[in-house]
Amino acid sequence: MEEYKTITPSRISGYLSGLIDNQVNEVLTLYHQNKVKISDIIQRFNLEEIYIGDFCKHLPAKVCKKYVCPDCLVYSWERPKGRGKYSIPFCPECQTVMYNEYDAATIHSERAIKEAQIKKLDLQPINCRGDTLPFQIITKERFSNLDFESKVFIGAIASNCVSAKIGSVQGWQVKKAKFYPIKDLQNEIMYRLNFINEDVDQVHIEIEKELVNALQNPANLIESTIEERFNLWKKIAHAEVCEIFRKEMQESRFYAHIDEDTDQVLFSLLEDYSVAQICNVIWRSVRKAANEYAKTDNRSYAASSVLKHCLNHVAYKENKKELITDYGRPLYCRQSKVSQYYFDSFLKIGHAGFNKSPSPNYLVA
Repeated sequence: MEEYKTITPSRISGYLSGLIDNQVNEVLTLYHQNKVKISDIIQRFNLEEIYIGDFCKHLPAKVCKKYVCPDCLVYSWERPKGRGKYSIPFCPECQTVMYNEYDAATIHSERAIKEAQIKKLDLQPINCRGDTLPFQIITKERFSNLDFESKVFIGAIASNCVSAKIGSVQGWQVKKAKFYPIKDLQNEIMYRLNFINEDVDQVHIEIEKELVNALQNPANLIESTIEERFNLWKKIAHAEVCEIFRKEMQESRFYAHIDEDTDQVLFSLLEDYSVAQICNVIWRSVRKAANEYAKTDNRSYAASSVLKHCLNHVAYKENKKELITDYGRPLYCRQSKVSQYYFDSFLKIGHAGFNKSPSPNYLVA
């Protein structure tokens, strides 16, 4: 069995410097038992009078052996957050939190309302009686026979239907909305599910009501292996990187076709870096190429140098043993609905889907 490192929490404040370790432990016990007033604890141990609300900020963290950081292989810490309450466990070395608390239904509801207001996208209930257009019903039986990615895609649709308090949607509305970072992937899965047939997108998609409700807690409904989860994470991350690359190139008026070489380079970067870090690399590399174009007036040459700059920047950082800073998601590359649903509702890792390099070990941890 692999041994994990334990880092003993040090006192984060000099406030308790006059106490020995046994006394500090007694202070922690009395504080979390919530039977003695904080003012009495301060008086009992002859501590300096402070604002009671700040007392817990001076208390040291404790080791939490329930969670291990998959990158640093050390046991996590928890900081006192209140009487009898602790913070989410985090890595004492890289400071990464071990999980995020998400209320998926509320998150999707708020996002759907905001997007509907911005785009004026009105997903109205559909009365299919007497309707001669194609009609697709997703029952529990049909859903159970789908592949893993298709189930996640249906879950993303169901989540947005619930937000609008309906159980059905038209194919053109799904096609118009951003369910995938890249339209090709979205069209591909819609063809696979027969939501688009011979370029006919006027298809009614109806998801069984009980299935819609169940998909709000998909971990209990969508069975999958670690490999399937990792592969879909990397597929979404790769699509997001390609989208960012294309948009950044277009911003500088460079030709933005994702050819085989570009695809391979961007995909390989995900072995060691997150989408957030690669966003940083792309941003810097495109602007470096833009500076070259300003000097040479050769747009084609400058555009072709972007990948070289990406690899050179990564190699430079690795040689210097420096971390590549995370960049936020660009405003013109807003998160897709499948990405939101997959990372928030299914994996429940939230922003880690963007800020962490896809890793099966992270999913296991």
